[in-house]
Amino acid sequence: MTGLTSVDSLPNELLENIFKIGAYLPMPLEENYPHRPLFSKLPLSTLYPTTLSQVCIRWRETVLQMPVLWSFLHLSRTLESHRRLRSNIGRSLEWLPTYLIRSANLPLHVTLDTTRLPAAAAIHLLGPHSTRWRSFTLLVSHVGSLPAVLPFLVSPRVPKLKTLAIASDIYREGIVCYDPLIPFFVTSTPQLSTIHLNGVYVAWNELPLANLLNLELHFTSRWPNFAQLNEMFCASPMLQRLVIRDEVATLLRHVDQPPSKPTIELCTLKHLEIDVHRIRDEPADVVGLIGLFSMPALETLTLKGLRQEEWTGVRQKYHLPLDSRCLPFQPDPSMVPNRRQSNRPVYQRLAQSFPFLSSVHLTFANSPRKSVFQPEIKDTNFIWPNSDGAERNENHRKIRCRQKRKKEAGLVFHFPFSLSSFRGLEDFLDASFPSIVPVCCQPQACLRRHIYAAVHSELYFMYNPHVLVRKKKHWRLDEFFRKRGSVALHECGSVARNGEAAPHCS
Repeated sequence: MTGLTSVDSLPNELLENIFKIGAYLPMPLEENYPHRPLFSKLPLSTLYPTTLSQVCIRWRETVLQMPVLWSFLHLSRTLESHRRLRSNIGRSLEWLPTYLIRSANLPLHVTLDTTRLPAAAAIHLLGPHSTRWRSFTLLVSHVGSLPAVLPFLVSPRVPKLKTLAIASDIYREGIVCYDPLIPFFVTSTPQLSTIHLNGVYVAWNELPLANLLNLELHFTSRWPNFAQLNEMFCASPMLQRLVIRDEVATLLRHVDQPPSKPTIELCTLKHLEIDVHRIRDEPADVVGLIGLFSMPALETLTLKGLRQEEWTGVRQKYHLPLDSRCLPFQPDPSMVPNRRQSNRPVYQRLAQSFPFLSSVHLTFANSPRKSVFQPEIKDTNFIWPNSDGAERNENHRKIRCRQKRKKEAGLVFHFPFSLSSFRGLEDFLDASFPSIVPVCCQPQACLRRHIYAAVHSELYFMYNPHVLVRKKKHWRLDEFFRKRGSVALHECGSVARNGEAAPHCS
């Protein structure tokens, strides 16, 4: 009699949760974009529920009882099918009616690849179900392909649409759209709150760019002028999160802020992220980019790809203190900029710029890929307010005390996780577990939280007791990863083997 495998012993509820997590994972994209195509060179994603249902009878019965799995529609096809069945879209999408039926009228998450499918025929099949669209992702070859696709998106009614993403496979400097871009989804988008543009741009002051909460602009090849940009942001008075990833010099040249330096009011913006992209080796005027906006409610500032002198300019311009104790974690509403305190001059200047700022995340342009393992934090990632020296020394003292207690308890191995020993940690893991693929984590998090690792074929790091990170994909598991042969790496570096759970580090 054949015994049950560990997978067969999983209860149906846990199996359903795992399947659901897999359904919500984003499609694979090229990390080296725009130097390589965004999606066309990657393997085509399989039909997820169809693949699961073909594993065994139990999985098939489980998948058929989960309508949410069938609500994710990725409309594409292989390059060979595209060449062989160029005009026969019915055979390429013969699975679509089955998915629409088995999704049981749940909201749909649609991804349409117009580089492999004709947009008119695909949208014609999806049009009758547009009222169910919850998210819509449009994949195009480049920004010049948009004028031929957008007319088919004018009339569909999308009352439940919350997220819209448009991405181009190829982005190069100089690729622009010479035909006019028309507004789309003009009927009604009452729930649309998030727009993500990657390598493309749309009609800036037209629908659906209005009433947004989140806006991401990556590699926008042609920015509007200052007046049009101001009008666009005025159409979204409740905007809370803005992400800009582009070449700063080109952006500022297109916007062309007037000499009087007026600003665009973003009164509700809480999170700003700027990722500097460099086509040519020239400095980026990050101070000028931030100076386009007035953000009195800003709480989190994330800057990526900066050089040391660019960060120095930002810090001096906006009086950002190096000491986290000058940062108002919970600002007092009664605090006024002119309040005189002899020991808080930096606080007064900070209150004038960003009175509610609570954290700054900075990544320098010259940081290596595994920068978190470098001994000097100033040369890699600067995360504020976690960089306070006093707090770091206190953490080191606690770690030494915990090491001593654990050594007395007779644990197998001790390894200190300090900011100066991450290079040694990396070498230790490479030598001890050659089959492991290390996943980077922030050294500050290692000093304050438990890290769990499981040695099977890869290395897993857990940022908190409930979120496991595996190749940048998040899996919710139990607090402990219980498995024979696992290794539990704790905050102080103790290792427990042979399936024994290592004790807590309080």
